[in-house]
Amino acid sequence: MFLEKRSTAASPLSHRAPSAASPACQRARRTNNPLADVNLNTARGRRIADLTRSYLAALGNPADAGRQAAIIAAAELQVLAEEARAAALSEPGVADLEMIIRMQGAADRALRRLGIKSAAGPKPLSLRERLLSEAAAR
Repeated sequence: MFLEKRSTAASPLSHRAPSAASPACQRARRTNNPLADVNLNTARGRRIADLTRSYLAALGNPADAGRQAAIIAAAELQVLAEEARAAALSEPGVADLEMIIRMQGAADRALRRLGIKSAAGPKPLSLRERLLSEAAAR
């Protein structure tokens, strides 16, 4: 008799599939709009928004909130590293170079975790390969 009684609070909702996405009104504002907390009136905010949009596009615009949070964190870390480098260049004697290196390393690791490859062009030809291609062209 007591074994058959189950709590309704612990059981999942029966009218919704477990994998169904929550309605927009039940999700956080930042989940619905990843750039909601970014102040686009500042250069920092616009740079974060640009990098976030770029990273989202590079990863196929993922809808997963965890993936979006990782993308935003990577964009913010990259902007912080850029600002630290700019501050070090404007005031060379005051900047903590070790902190700048750590910030850039954290930004690089965040990008690697996302799986975004750098936008570097093709590998340049070695001197030998270049001379061989020029000789073949003659």
